[in-house]
Amino acid sequence: MQHKDQITSAYNATTSKYEYNTFDYVEDIISEADIAIANLEFTLGGPPYRGYPQFSAPDEVAAALQRAGIDYLVTANNHSCDRRKKGIVRTIDVLDSLGIPHTGTYKNIEEKIDNFPLVIEKKKVSELRPSTIHMVPMEFQFPTEPSST
Repeated sequence: MQHKDQITSAYNATTSKYEYNTFDYVEDIISEADIAIANLEFTLGGPPYRGYPQFSAPDEVAAALQRAGIDYLVTANNHSCDRRKKGIVRTIDVLDSLGIPHTGTYKNIEEKIDNFPLVIEKKKVSELRPSTIHMVPMEFQFPTEPSST
């Protein structure tokens, strides 16, 4: 989640940038996992950045999650549509630009067909764990265009 206070505290007025160093404190814990999957429960919908009830966080938070060792992000949740279709598409574009694998929301049906389900393959996995993990999130869709009915 990215509430207003979290967004405000990440802003550095001297550099005019958002600096998410809070994940530095859990980076060692996250890096111990063979695969780290997180729920991205906000959009990267662009400014203005807001918390509850319609979340939109700075792109820098996604880069900070990546630096902290998060391998995959799940984007399908109750805040996926907080910035409507633009927020879904922009979130996907930002994650793609950073090279962060993700699942849950899609720009269109063609992208969903091409990318669902997300199959995670890890070359080195701890003993007693499978080497291929199939991740199938709950299947639900939000309309991205107003209904004509």
